[in-house]
Amino acid sequence: MADERELIRARVSLVELVGDEVRLQKRGKNWTGLCPFHDDKNPSFTVNDQTGSYRCWSCGAKGDMFTWVMETQRVTFREALEFLAKRAGIELTARPAQDSNKRGTYEGAMNAAQEFFASQLFKTSAATAYCFGRGLTEEVLKQWEIGFAPDVEEGLPTHLKKSGFSLADCKELFLVDGDQDRGYASKFRARLMFPIRDERGALVAFGGRLLSNGIPKYINSSDTPIYSKRRVLYGMHRAKDTISKKNRAVLVEGYLDVIACHAAGVTEAVASLGTSLSEDHAKMLARWCKQVTILYDNDAAGQKAAERASAMLEEAGLVVTVALMPPGEDPDTLLRTSGAGAVARAAEGGLTPVDFRILRLQGIYQPTQPEYWQEVVAVLATASALDRERLVQELAPTYPGLRDPIAARQALKNQIRDYGRQPAQPRQGGATGPRRRERFGRSEMTGPERALLLALGDPELRAPAWAAVRQPELFGTTLAYDIATMLRDRFEDDPPAGAFALWGHDLTPEALRFTYAEMLAGHAERLDAEVVRDSLERLRQKLSQNLLRASWQQSTPDDTALSQINEKLRELKGSG
Repeated sequence: MADERELIRARVSLVELVGDEVRLQKRGKNWTGLCPFHDDKNPSFTVNDQTGSYRCWSCGAKGDMFTWVMETQRVTFREALEFLAKRAGIELTARPAQDSNKRGTYEGAMNAAQEFFASQLFKTSAATAYCFGRGLTEEVLKQWEIGFAPDVEEGLPTHLKKSGFSLADCKELFLVDGDQDRGYASKFRARLMFPIRDERGALVAFGGRLLSNGIPKYINSSDTPIYSKRRVLYGMHRAKDTISKKNRAVLVEGYLDVIACHAAGVTEAVASLGTSLSEDHAKMLARWCKQVTILYDNDAAGQKAAERASAMLEEAGLVVTVALMPPGEDPDTLLRTSGAGAVARAAEGGLTPVDFRILRLQGIYQPTQPEYWQEVVAVLATASALDRERLVQELAPTYPGLRDPIAARQALKNQIRDYGRQPAQPRQGGATGPRRRERFGRSEMTGPERALLLALGDPELRAPAWAAVRQPELFGTTLAYDIATMLRDRFEDDPPAGAFALWGHDLTPEALRFTYAEMLAGHAERLDAEVVRDSLERLRQKLSQNLLRASWQQSTPDDTALSQINEKLRELKGSG
């Protein structure tokens, strides 16, 4: 498949592909137009065929030709691949017939299991009493296909075998456990069963909940040949039309919360399954909408999960708000205690992620504690300039030791400014803060660094530039060092071949890849071999100076230290 993708990239022009939907005009190396992902009044959308990427400088939408097809047509990657292959005149490698047959077998077994669970619900008085006690009416139970797994080991295996399915296949689907010698038993017993369907409505997994207290309360299907929990959101097949219409999704924590939201009219609600929100979940939501409201439980675990989810969603380019539930409530309990209106109101409110993070810190620390201000500074250092300025104004009156509000604001700003110059330190909960790695005191990329990274995108100048990339320590500023490291780690011994559009898509992390793509797309510098050689020599000289300066500043070097420095200088000179 990798070769097929490369062939598609070589044959399909992103400018022509996007031009089918957007009127584009040439502006230098880029093509510009009105962004199709938001109500764009002035052309803020750019496309570059050399890098194979597009970007909106207003709403942040970005990607390559596969992303474009997935987001504009709201299809899976495989469907986008098939669409582009047809456009390129490429016949994709056919999936083996046995794989297709196997998929049909798996789907049949899952449907048979669902029929069994559904048939057992109303035969079990404890299960129906539990459902009715949770406000789940008969109509809701049927709508969400809720069933029950009886506390009988052989119940489901017997049904599946009578339906003509191999229990070995059913074990792969997380329906049964065991083997032919020991016999098979149901994976789910004495549990309320929630069928899990993917966004197209195919039954791919199950979740089972105990009727009473016990551990584990939930058992969810593990990843199987037809299911990946990182790529499926519960309720998405029902919510996607509303999400598309409202351009917003509501993210909750569990099955019953999704069902409660839909019963309250919040039919854009979905939930991740047995795992934290993943990058794949965020990308899926970004295909359907531009805004997400997080409506998690208002306890410590829920707040922590909301903070993680908001960061993931923002990275995917979504506008995020974090709604605050009343203490001790979740959408399911709120619906039963206060009615549908209360759930709808909770889903409409919300804080920006940065305000939510500050509020969370205020619940953990007191303003008199140094840890509080360390965490506040870490949050504000990554906030937008507008949010940072607003929050500095709001928080300065509680800054310790300074009564003068102007002095307090300036002290807080100084801390934020200095934050990026510090090495990463463990933060609350053992996580490492997103502190910038400043190298030798500069943050802006230098001319020689920029020239070498741009030269790497030019096949004719790539060889000398690659000599520099293989030594990331030559790059003294944060951004240049990170890009050089990303390139070296991806290609190791040999430089990439061909235009950036053919190999840039494999670079990670995504944010750094797009930064580099934008550098290549937007530069106006005239480069030649002499400029590249001169830039490389200047970086080597600068590193030599910095190494010597750092050594002398630390202590008076002895003969051994001087010998090591000289060896490093010879190594740098020899690498030329």
